[in-house]
Amino acid sequence: MTEDKDIKNSYGFLDSIIEYLTKNATSYYASISDIHFHIFGSNIKQNEEDYIRGIFRTLSDKNFFETDQYNISDNTQAHYIKLIEAINLLDDKGYVKIYSKTHIRLTFKGILKYSNSFTHEHQKIQDDHERLLFVEETQLNQSREMTKATQDMLSVNENISRLTFWIALASVVASIYYFLLLLKLFFPKISFSLCG
Repeated sequence: MTEDKDIKNSYGFLDSIIEYLTKNATSYYASISDIHFHIFGSNIKQNEEDYIRGIFRTLSDKNFFETDQYNISDNTQAHYIKLIEAINLLDDKGYVKIYSKTHIRLTFKGILKYSNSFTHEHQKIQDDHERLLFVEETQLNQSREMTKATQDMLSVNENISRLTFWIALASVVASIYYFLLLLKLFFPKISFSLCG
């Protein structure tokens, strides 16, 4: 079976269909087997119409491939079903029109989509998401730094408060000292010792 885990590859698959119709198809019109050959490199020109109709029926009737009518590998079946599903999606979105279930034509909306591909849109969404995460992380780091700075300022304020207390106490002691000196100056007869 096919590997379809990576969403970029799935968008690239849609882009490759639109790109083929834009660059390689005549008048933006091509058969599904030509697109399949371009993308997967295998050719089903023989019984093309019956096979493609079978693919469309397979989407509703899972037993279609169990008949011996077509000797086709599971991988090729998966590729065709993936291609038809992708074409149906593009048709639902208005990027292509399906004609007689064997041919598709690119619409003008599809031509415009070629300019701004699915992969490009997905990458833009991813980049926007990464930018948003970066901004969120930066704001979180700045918030942490501001919290730390605020805590540092509070501890500095605490130290300033202690320093202010000691300065105030020293001022009170100095004012008492100078007050006693003034008393001694105006009242020399009073005897007291300032230091010892």
